[in-house]
Amino acid sequence: MNNNCALCAEATSEILWQDDFCRVVLLYDIDYPGYCRVELLAHVKEMTDLPVLQRSQLMKVVCVVEQTICEVLH
Repeated sequence: MNNNCALCAEATSEILWQDDFCRVVLLYDIDYPGYCRVELLAHVKEMTDLPVLQRSQLMKVVCVVEQTICEVLH
């Protein structure tokens, strides 16, 4: 956690899902319905700073979120 990092701070957007690794927040944007962000709970500057298994875990969440958005909005 880094107090100077906007992503590490308490989520100000609606949390759609969270586990002990990351959370999915809904960012309300009129131009981008369903716009979500997957945020790590730990402060990591770059995805490439993550160990390979955690990178894979994060990308799995990203893909599930994308698939869900596509199913809901299309």
